[in-house]
Amino acid sequence: MIIFAKQGTVGATDRRLMLSEGSQDDEGTTGRAKKVDFGSMIKNLIAILFVVPALAHADAATDAELGQLKGWLLEIQRDQLSLFQQAQMVQVLRDIDVEAMNPTVAANSAIFDIDKQNFDELERVKQERMDRVVHYTEDLDHMRARYGELEDQKSELNARIKELAPVTSQ
Repeated sequence: MIIFAKQGTVGATDRRLMLSEGSQDDEGTTGRAKKVDFGSMIKNLIAILFVVPALAHADAATDAELGQLKGWLLEIQRDQLSLFQQAQMVQVLRDIDVEAMNPTVAANSAIFDIDKQNFDELERVKQERMDRVVHYTEDLDHMRARYGELEDQKSELNARIKELAPVTSQ
C-alpha cells in the first residue's frame, strides 16, 4: 500500500512516498517503509521535460535537413535524366550528319558528272553538315561535363544523407 507522508520539520514541500509496513518493496522484503524523495524526482522530471523536446527539436531539424537534401537529390536526378535524353538526341543527329557526309558511292556512278553550280551547292551543304557535326560534338562535350558536375553534387548529397540517416534512426 502506498501512502504519502508529510514531514513536519522540513515543511509541506518535502513530501516522501512511503511503502507502508507489511507491503513488499523492490527487493521483495517487507516490514520497513521505503522513502522516495519527490524533490529529486521532480528535478529529474523537469530535466527530462526540457531535454526530450530539445532532442525532438534536433531530430525535427535533422529530419527537415534530410528532407531538403532528398529533394535536392531528386532534382539532380531529374536534371541528369533530362541531360542524358538530350545527349541521346544530339548524338543521333550528329550520327545522321556524319553518315550523310560520307556517302557510299560507287566510283563509276553518275554523281561524278556534276557541273560547277551543283558542285558549289554540294560543297555548301557539306560545309553546313560539318559545322553541325562540330556544334553537336561541342554540345555533347558540354553535356558530359555538366553530367559529371551533377554526379559530383549527387555524391556529396548522398554522403550527407548517409551522415544524417543514422541520427534519425536512433
